[in-house]
Amino acid sequence: MDIDPIQPNPQSIGSPDAVRAQKAVERVESVGRLSQSTEVASASSDKVEISERSRELSRALDEVNRAPDVRGERVAELKAKIEAGTYNVSAEDVAQSLLGGDTGVEQ
Repeated sequence: MDIDPIQPNPQSIGSPDAVRAQKAVERVESVGRLSQSTEVASASSDKVEISERSRELSRALDEVNRAPDVRGERVAELKAKIEAGTYNVSAEDVAQSLLGGDTGVEQ
């Protein structure tokens, strides 16, 4: 028994389903071309050198990322003051902090 290959129906070529199918095929083909060009690019012998300043910045960023985000002792102290009703902040301190004078961080 012979099976005839499927021939496109001339009336269905412009149908929404046919258009979607064609776009899907084009996306797959473009991904194939992209992966081939990536393989060619990775085969080249480009060289990158990182400056000492970049290394310093990278080390500093690593240190910042390792530092804890929250100071537990300070949070507990402020919670206790708020719960006891003794936490007060002067409007002058808030204004000064907003204007950039004091960060409010104890050192």
